[in-house]
Amino acid sequence: PVSLLVDVADPNMANQSVNVSFYVNAAEIGTKTVSSNGTVSASWSSPIDGSHSWHVEAVDVGDVGAARGASERTPPKVVPQ
Repeated sequence: PVSLLVDVADPNMANQSVNVSFYVNAAEIGTKTVSSNGTVSASWSSPIDGSHSWHVEAVDVGDVGAARGASERTPPKVVPQ
């Protein structure tokens, strides 16, 4: 397995949660909901040799139900051990 990590920080985190979704090659591999700042991870259990793209989408949900999104894209080379 390969671990993918992203740091999540929101100055208003005490009043809301953030849904963090991880994607590899445009396919979602997992979503986590966090309510504190820090590092969020997902495990990619079926990597194959070669280059892959992955990105994270974070949507914070405020105490009034509003949502806004952010995306960070990083193209690492993933090689299983």
